[in-house]
Order: sequence, then structure tokens, then C-alpha cells
Amino acid sequence: MINLRHKFFKSFSVWLFFVFILNSLANFFFWYSSIKQFDMLMHFLGGFTASLFSFWFIYKKCILWIESGNASKLFRVLLLMVIVIALLWEIMEFLVQDIFGVTVLANIPDSMSDLLFGALGGVFGYLYLIRKYKKEKIKDPITI
Repeated sequence: MINLRHKFFKSFSVWLFFVFILNSLANFFFWYSSIKQFDMLMHFLGGFTASLFSFWFIYKKCILWIESGNASKLFRVLLLMVIVIALLWEIMEFLVQDIFGVTVLANIPDSMSDLLFGALGGVFGYLYLIRKYKKEKIKDPITI
């Protein structure tokens, strides 16, 4: 018997570390200003990682929804959690911009794009999680 919660935590941790390293490199090498679409990639990866975190955070409910054939509820809840995390990030960007008096950090069109790519990353995260869950379930019985 395996406990998939641990495996999903490992997946989340690896993705979080990868995004952290990539963001650190991007800040050091100024990729956000020199690579036009880099910000979109990072928000996509952030949404993907947020969906992995959300699945891990409410793991027992997620498994119950999948097992009861209610994967659409899981999709809606994970997407909502990703959007809330993305919204909080965008609010933080606007607050930092106001506090430090800079104007390059956030604006409405950029924030809408960021939210869209974060949500898209969340959708791909959901698809990844469902696939991983089904693959692991075939290997071994699951304990919640």
C-alpha cells in the first residue's frame, strides 16, 4: 500500500524548487526584461505548481472526488485555488509597486495576462495530477 500524498508532496517540492531556481536565475540575468515572454512562462509554471500544492493541501477531498467520479468538482476547486493564489500574487505586485513608487511591476493588462497564464498552468497541473493518480493507482492499492 502506498500513500500518494507523499508522492504528490515530492512532485510539488521539485516543481517549487525548479520555479525558485528559474526565478532566481531570471532575476540575476535580467531575463524578465530581456526575454519578452518569460513572465508568461513563469506565471504558467506558477499556476502548475499552485495546482500541485492545492491537490496536496486538500488531498483527502481530492481522492474522494476522483474515486466518486466527481473529477469535475476537483477541477473547479483546484482552478479556484490557483486563481486565488494568482490574484493574491497580483495584489502583492500592485502593493509593492505603490510602496516603492515604481511603475514597471504591475498594470491591468499585464495582470490579466498573468492571471490567464496562471490559470492555464493550473489546468495543465490538473491534467498532470489526474494522469499521475491513475498511473499510481494501477501500480499499487492506495491508502488515504
